[in-house]
Amino acid sequence: MGISKRTKGEALLTRFWIVSSLVMLSSLGFAQMKIEQDKPGPVRVTKEGRKWVEQTLKMLSLEEKAGQMLQIRYYGDYKDFESKEYQHVRNELQKYHIGSFVFGMHFNHSGPLRSSPLDAARVANQLQRESKLPLLLAADLERGGCLASQ
Repeated sequence: MGISKRTKGEALLTRFWIVSSLVMLSSLGFAQMKIEQDKPGPVRVTKEGRKWVEQTLKMLSLEEKAGQMLQIRYYGDYKDFESKEYQHVRNELQKYHIGSFVFGMHFNHSGPLRSSPLDAARVANQLQRESKLPLLLAADLERGGCLASQ
C-alpha cells in the first residue's frame, strides 16, 4: 500500500495534468524557436526613399516639422466621418500637422467599449487619406483593443 489511498479518478486526473503541462511546456519551446527565426532585419532606405525624405523635409515649415513629433489618440467607434468627434480629430490632424496617432478605446461604467478591427482600420485609413504625410500608427492594447470576430 502507498502512503495515501487514491481513487482511480484522482490518479487519472493527476496523469491528465502532468501530460497537459508537458504539452504546454513543449509548445512554448516551439513558439520561442519560431520567434527567433522570424526576427525582422534592419530597414533599408532606397535611394528613391532617401531622396523623397530630403525633398519632403526641405518643403516642411518648422511648425509642420514640430507637428510630426506629436501624437494624439483616435478611436474606432466613430459613427461616421462626418461625426463631431471624428471632425475634431481630423481638424487637429490638419491644424497641428500631427505625425502620429495611437489607437485607443472609450470606457464607460462597465469597462472598455471595444470596436472591431475593421472599424479601427477604416478610421486609420481615413486619417491617412486626410494627412499630408505618411502617419506613424500605434495602439494602446493593454486591455484588448478590438473584439475578436464572432
